[in-house]
Amino acid sequence: MTDERTDASALPAQGLPAERVLDEIRLLRAQDRPTHGGQLFAYVYDPAVPGLDELTATAYAASAHVNGLDPTAFPSLLAMENALVGAAA
Repeated sequence: MTDERTDASALPAQGLPAERVLDEIRLLRAQDRPTHGGQLFAYVYDPAVPGLDELTATAYAASAHVNGLDPTAFPSLLAMENALVGAAA
């Protein structure tokens, strides 16, 4: 993918279309080791549970735009954090 950037780490002067951004991410990810199928021993956990990837992506999308550093503004994140800490304990 070519554009007016001269430094691969530099941001473009103008925004890019969303599909182009996603295409670049897909190209980069294609170089990564597989995260499913038991071919990577470390760094990832693949429980092989059908539908889990979709569930986690949807849950992440529902909360990704809020900041967990302020539980008074986002008590939902505090409740989820407390539930996870409780489950881990």
